[in-house]
Amino acid sequence: MNTYFAKQKKAILGALNQFFTEMGGSVDPIGIHGKDFFERILAFMDGGKVLRGGLSVLAYDLFGEGDRAQAIRLGAAMELFQAAFLVHDDIMDRDITRRGMSSLHHQYTILAEKQGFPDPHHTGESLGICAGDIAIFLAFHLLNTLEGPLEDIRRINSLCSKELALVAVAQMRDVYQGAPSITVTEDDILNLYLYKTARYTFTVPLLSGAFLAGADEKSLNALEDFGNNLGTVFQLKDDELGLFGDENSLGKPIGSDIREGKKTLYYVLLYKRAGADERKHLSTIFGNKQIGQEEIDWIRNLVFDHGIQDHVSAIISEYTRRAGNAVEKIPLKGTDEFKILGQLLDYSGKRQK
Repeated sequence: MNTYFAKQKKAILGALNQFFTEMGGSVDPIGIHGKDFFERILAFMDGGKVLRGGLSVLAYDLFGEGDRAQAIRLGAAMELFQAAFLVHDDIMDRDITRRGMSSLHHQYTILAEKQGFPDPHHTGESLGICAGDIAIFLAFHLLNTLEGPLEDIRRINSLCSKELALVAVAQMRDVYQGAPSITVTEDDILNLYLYKTARYTFTVPLLSGAFLAGADEKSLNALEDFGNNLGTVFQLKDDELGLFGDENSLGKPIGSDIREGKKTLYYVLLYKRAGADERKHLSTIFGNKQIGQEEIDWIRNLVFDHGIQDHVSAIISEYTRRAGNAVEKIPLKGTDEFKILGQLLDYSGKRQK
């Protein structure tokens, strides 16, 4: 699996580099910022797994044949969408590191500081928002250059525009429900994860690649079910790693969700199961930018004391079971690509970064 995705990453980044070279002439008349954006966003994407792009290529390899160049370009578009969301997420979350390097808006902040801007932080955020927007627009441009049956290309565009809008709405909901006065349930959180992460991370790339390959409806339905459940596992593991992971492996600070007061599943379960004094102390920690390792360790211990980690692990196991059942409905057993789907499921439940 790792070898397969590493190979796709190399091909996708190569396609992006070629695409940026092609687009260079169209932005040069505006000034230096287009070329600077291409260099920064490519380095930014190179630091990631290129998972979504790889999934699109994988789905194409499952059902298609012949020239894979279009699938690689589709994967490149998926990675531009991902880059855009990460850039905007880092601004909203106030994260200054991503993938072991400065987040994109923070790179612009540093540049603004060196050039003597009166408010370099605001300048950095403003340029970061623009960079994310550019990535989205270029991604759709890439989709519209795909070659194949017009109906399939339209289907891919329609899927992406609809689902990415839902991601944005889910993000709005996530931000809004961050207010202490807003009460959310476990089901609310899992539904949010479906639309904010699961479908966008797995279902959309898989379906897009399958559309391009001309997969049948039975396979598409099974892929959708697989992606929805696998993606939920992925997000639940993200929450776990955000609390218990290793900062060097993750490339971002541990406890950032706590400092931002994000209502993850851990947050909801902690407030539900904690005693009155514990909830009072929790209210001084969640949303507090100044907390350190001592407070994070206290929450970690509380998670184990109240059996929350066991509860989350049980939920992960259930979604893993559902994803496994879904993948068994895909009529391509025995192929190397089919085996990778099972390996993805195993990896998502056990990953450490």
